[in-house]
Amino acid sequence: MDDNYLRKNMKNSKCLGLITARGGSKGVVNKNIRKLNGIPLIGYTINVAKKCQHIDRLIVSTDSEEIKKVSLECGAEVPFLRPYELALDTSKQEDAVMHTLDWCKKNDYTPNHICLLEPTTPFRKLENLNRGFETLFSDKKIKGIFS
Repeated sequence: MDDNYLRKNMKNSKCLGLITARGGSKGVVNKNIRKLNGIPLIGYTINVAKKCQHIDRLIVSTDSEEIKKVSLECGAEVPFLRPYELALDTSKQEDAVMHTLDWCKKNDYTPNHICLLEPTTPFRKLENLNRGFETLFSDKKIKGIFS
């Protein structure tokens, strides 16, 4: 691993942390805002993302006013509500990502990277997230990381 390459890329990166949290779950109703040990499920993801030094902006894409309210209380941005057609059972997550990127572009923010974070992973560790970024930034041949 080239330490200079790693430092340069970590320093120059703009990374959007994006949490896609649909409100219409049928399996577990309101799962994203249900409390686990006193904290809304989405709060765990927001808390880790806010601590990650590589994420410079954190946006929650949701169609739900309730998820928006909880996400704002936990410290994330929720600058828009996702359109109905992008929040159906049959909707693709990729479309929600593209919708968010379109919004970002229209609002003068163009990230170099996107860190897509599922709201239903409460036990994600900051160390693992950081290790993923370090791997991404360690070699110019690496275009993305998926876990």
